[in-house]
Amino acid sequence: SLDDVFQLLPQSYAHGKGLSVSLQYRPICDLAGRLRSVLVIATDHTDEVTALRQGEERERKASMVLRVAGNRNMFVHFYISAARYVTDLDAALADGLPLAQLKRDLHTLKGHASIFHLQEFASAVHRLEDAMEGVKSVHDARRQVAAAAPKLQELLGDIRKDVQSVLGETFDQTGSM
Repeated sequence: SLDDVFQLLPQSYAHGKGLSVSLQYRPICDLAGRLRSVLVIATDHTDEVTALRQGEERERKASMVLRVAGNRNMFVHFYISAARYVTDLDAALADGLPLAQLKRDLHTLKGHASIFHLQEFASAVHRLEDAMEGVKSVHDARRQVAAAAPKLQELLGDIRKDVQSVLGETFDQTGSM
């Protein structure tokens, strides 16, 4: 049937300006019922998709805030350790941190970030962890770290901003309660 054929056609259009456009198809038939053409209906759903993403982002942040607020001391320890680790990672490699230890540390950092629902940070650490899979030399490891460190630092800054509303402006300076 035509409906089956229409299902095989693209259902959305990747617009060059970032719009979210859905596509629907309607047959146009003559009086005898023969297909003469197909009407393509393009509908801009950008506002709905944007609102959905914003809602998902608010939900993600709320989940993170609840997790952080419920485990304040553990979060403060994680944040301070993660910030220090990311900042000192290149120096640690230069000072002889074994690659196997680096890989274990990254895995642990990713897991701790996941505990607090810090998925974007955990994903960035995971990408670095994956990049380290084939690395055999400290030189190559330092190059991977140098490429990933700015994004990790940026994400830690974003986390800090998100958490300050719950734990206070100087949460990472005051330590545990």
